[in-house]
Amino acid sequence: MVIEGIVEFFQQKTNVHLTIRKKTLHLPKILVPVREQHLCKVILKKYNYRMEKNKLRVIKDYEKLSKELKEQIKLVYPDGFSQYLIQFRNQKGDLISALPFETDDKIYMIKMSVQKAEELILLDPDYDDDGILKSEIKDKYADEHSDVDYLSENDNYDA
Repeated sequence: MVIEGIVEFFQQKTNVHLTIRKKTLHLPKILVPVREQHLCKVILKKYNYRMEKNKLRVIKDYEKLSKELKEQIKLVYPDGFSQYLIQFRNQKGDLISALPFETDDKIYMIKMSVQKAEELILLDPDYDDDGILKSEIKDKYADEHSDVDYLSENDNYDA
């Protein structure tokens, strides 16, 4: 089960696994109430995970993003994308792999597979051979987008 595209929940015979971003909690099945969604909300509240109810959620391909948004994403993920991908089910029930990115008014889920994420970094001249955003590019983008407050709302952002 997925809540707000960020939390993944699944059950096995004896345990429940709840993944919030990259942290996985393993719980004995006996602790799971009848309504799994309630469990997720309780755990999210316990870990002070904020779920923005008023923000529009957008699933989009990386190629269709604006140049400015791509630059901001690179600032938030300077060491590549693949290790930050999450999985969720869309309205049709299809399993989607995506990179989360939050702005003032939207939460983007940028569709990409691990292979696509690694390929994007490999082919992008802004990243070095080790898949790290080049320092001069990072400084340039940081200056260009210094007025963008929402970058700090993204967990991985390091100003």
